[in-house]
Amino acid sequence: MRLNKLNTTTANLQTSNKLPKSSFTQFVPGRNPSPPVATKLDTLVLPPPSEGKKTGITGKEVLKKRARSKFISNNLALKLADLNSPLRQSYFNTYHCCETLEQVEQKIVGRYCKNRWCLVCNRIRTANQINGYRKPLQDLPDKRFLTLTIPNVSEKELPKAIEEMRDTFVLINRHIREKRKISFAGIRKLEVTYNSERNDYHPHFHCIIQGENVSRLFLDEWLERYPAATRAAQDDRPADDRTIKELFKYFTKIVTKGNIHVAALDVIFRAMYGLRVFQPFGVKKAVVSEDIEELRAEIYQDIVPAETQWVWQDNDWWNESTGESLTGYVPSENVLKLIQNTG
Repeated sequence: MRLNKLNTTTANLQTSNKLPKSSFTQFVPGRNPSPPVATKLDTLVLPPPSEGKKTGITGKEVLKKRARSKFISNNLALKLADLNSPLRQSYFNTYHCCETLEQVEQKIVGRYCKNRWCLVCNRIRTANQINGYRKPLQDLPDKRFLTLTIPNVSEKELPKAIEEMRDTFVLINRHIREKRKISFAGIRKLEVTYNSERNDYHPHFHCIIQGENVSRLFLDEWLERYPAATRAAQDDRPADDRTIKELFKYFTKIVTKGNIHVAALDVIFRAMYGLRVFQPFGVKKAVVSEDIEELRAEIYQDIVPAETQWVWQDNDWWNESTGESLTGYVPSENVLKLIQNTG
């Protein structure tokens, strides 16, 4: 199967820097035009140096998972861009993320958008965060997993609610250190989820925090400042390695009950744009960048050495010279169903 040449539609897109009109890219092997070239992508970065090595996953399997992420991200980015959101250009960059891969021998290099909602970039960023924070958090004595919530809020209320929550957390942190004279360490994660039945939003914090006494003090102070929040909606329990790994998975759930609610995701992305999702306090992570622009080339020892270029089309990266696909990824029926339920 050989790649189709760029058609007139693609050429027009390259000139106008506009996305296709269609709501999402329908998977029809060999028929969709190759994606347009992005004009505002970020710094050239390289795949992570150790992704897959500790789990026994082969390099080919890592690339196939990345192809799956790319396929879903592309379709999501098109839907998000159709909203004409202030983040449209950023969604457009995600559509072009990693669309061309340069292979030199067994190293593969791509260009990444670095956006949080990009599933390709988020896989890399999550691995970096786990590698950077796992050991310092594991070393914390008497660590607790603390969840702090407030009642759900509307779209209009969400940005202000997040701002107030962040300020409140800082005040409680300072109160315990300065007034109670207790030293402690941990990390705070901001997360927002969407309730499709009520059409409202649930901002909350997940924390790994040192000391059961500190965790209880945090919870008491939080409820005092948020009297409408119920104690039953909070959570305070011992933390373990699984908890630490779960902490770094996502800042919002892309899929809610088998559906992707695009407009709600845009609301969340705009409310959290430019904010730190993770905020450590008293914890120093290992020397691993949380950004993905400083990554080194991944060596995939189970791919055939070559000097070539792979271009994304439909569902995989393809070699324009040979017509071969890089990973052999084909979307499952469940993935296609998920794409159809994006709206």
